[in-house]
Amino acid sequence: MKAWILGFFSVCALAGCFEDEVPESNGYRPSSKCVVGERRCIGDAVHECTQTGWAVAQNCPPGECYAGVSNGLRDAECGEEDEPNPSGCTQNAEHCAGNKAEMCDAGEWITIDTCTASESCEMSGTSAVCAANTGCFSGQQRCSNDQVQECSGGTWETIDPCIGATCELTANGPECAANETGVCDGSATYVCDGDVLVICDGTTESSSLDCSEGGGWCYEFGGAWEGDCVLPIGEACTYDTEDGMFTMACGTSGTPSASAGCDINDGCVTGISCDDIEGQHCVGNRIYVGCNTFADSISGQAVTFDCDAVAGGAASCELGQCVHSVVGEDCITGIIACGAGYVCTGETDESAGTCQAE
Repeated sequence: MKAWILGFFSVCALAGCFEDEVPESNGYRPSSKCVVGERRCIGDAVHECTQTGWAVAQNCPPGECYAGVSNGLRDAECGEEDEPNPSGCTQNAEHCAGNKAEMCDAGEWITIDTCTASESCEMSGTSAVCAANTGCFSGQQRCSNDQVQECSGGTWETIDPCIGATCELTANGPECAANETGVCDGSATYVCDGDVLVICDGTTESSSLDCSEGGGWCYEFGGAWEGDCVLPIGEACTYDTEDGMFTMACGTSGTPSASAGCDINDGCVTGISCDDIEGQHCVGNRIYVGCNTFADSISGQAVTFDCDAVAGGAASCELGQCVHSVVGEDCITGIIACGAGYVCTGETDESAGTCQAE
């Protein structure tokens, strides 16, 4: 993996780069059903959604955890039998109280449905409903294949994938516990954990990227134990970060290919290769940007920029730049130039300019 900075800004807006952002610094991807700040009852405890999944926020007396909806988010709090909701309630609002669906009437919660032993109370939008349990009871949590899973509507769903960690049962329920050695042992910056590329800061995981989301695989190169995503031919092989545009390896069946390379516009392609000419130059109608070298049997893979993808195919590669004379089409200093009799106007550090007649 290598960062390439072309011109004054990233060309991903033009190239249609790899769509995934670099994950958050902790590397975890909370389930879409868990919104940071929302709260729910799991057993007799109020659990709150954090960046790494559900965590115990408050332990309630037996049977006194009440769940509802507040400001569009799931909410929960501890109450008392003679005062189900210490904060009062809004007329016709609904919530789950244990295995009962309740509705607010004249400032008090009344039972509108009692779920059977094969059902559990679930919030569906702002309505409390009894949902059938097909394999588990809603709110249950477990460890499965080093993932924290929670039951929702009778189905187990992963809420924390425990990347680089192990799922362990604790007093607060299942949690991801960092491995003492883990995938980050200080010997490499980029490490594969299955098809997830883990970015290490010493022995600490700083972030990760799921290569399979781009149709690819994670591959570790030779004895250097440096990993990278390998993308199949035709798939985008770049993504943007604040540090520049990164390119990834290309190949088939999870293995990099010496005859493949990464074109910023076209994605992974075949028929391009590294050369010994220094600097940005033309190879056919592509700009040769550079060469990604790997600690493996293949010598490297070329990184190029296809001029055929510029100005509707009207650009040609000249002296290491794509040159065209189409009014209104993009121009970028050092990458896409305007032909004789035209000038690039409106370019900024963050956006391309356009070619206009002089």
